[in-house]
Amino acid sequence: MIPRIPIISSYANTKGRAYVLSWIHRVSGLVLVGFLWVHIYTLLNLSSPPEFHRAMIEYGSLPFLALEWLLAVPLIFHALNGGRLLLYECFGVRNDAAMTKWTVSMSAAYMLLLAVLMSLRTEYVSTLFYWLVVTPAAIGLIYSLGVRLWPVPHAITWKLQRLSGALLLVLAPSHMLFMHLNPWVATNPDVVITRIQNGFIKAVDLTLLAAASYHGAYGIASILKDYIQSRLVYSSIISLVFFIMGLFALVGGRLLLIIGLSH
Repeated sequence: MIPRIPIISSYANTKGRAYVLSWIHRVSGLVLVGFLWVHIYTLLNLSSPPEFHRAMIEYGSLPFLALEWLLAVPLIFHALNGGRLLLYECFGVRNDAAMTKWTVSMSAAYMLLLAVLMSLRTEYVSTLFYWLVVTPAAIGLIYSLGVRLWPVPHAITWKLQRLSGALLLVLAPSHMLFMHLNPWVATNPDVVITRIQNGFIKAVDLTLLAAASYHGAYGIASILKDYIQSRLVYSSIISLVFFIMGLFALVGGRLLLIIGLSH
């Protein structure tokens, strides 16, 4: 399937499908790290609801909606391809060609569903009910993977990368779908604040933020490890990477913890 895509066909033919998928996975991950930072920065405007509302009106314009839809491409591909890697690495699923086709097909189906929701903008589902359905699925996946990883003689950081990936496989695509299933939940500052004031929703958002921040930092460190030979330079750079990711996580976490207290 991959060699039929003109832009990357030469790489697929010369380097192999695994090489191409690996690099698409890495690039999509870097895009998502940038999106996470922008998302946190945007939410800082909640301290001034009128400014947040003005920003959301601008982001609701057609060009921004198209860009947001396109941003779902790296999100769903990275999530599903990560799921493929977990099945291969931790559960012994070796039919990689079939799994690759499944990843591409499910990504296309997700993009189509998201496009429908973004065009309708009239649907509604209870916030609490939605996440009470989604969260147990994420917990079940984490438990199943944790049982597999527990006896494996790898570092805890390696295991946390896989566990955070499994969590994000469920929560990240679900989060984007929910934001467009209930568009006013993401654009009306009063509704956003009320939603986050719920203890359970706040816990889900904090978990999502922590998992995305750690997963992103570890992913960047893994990429850099392939290109930096000096251990001293590598250690210094990844320390900076984790510091920056941790700083953004702290800013976002503080916002989630205190949001609504003054409203």
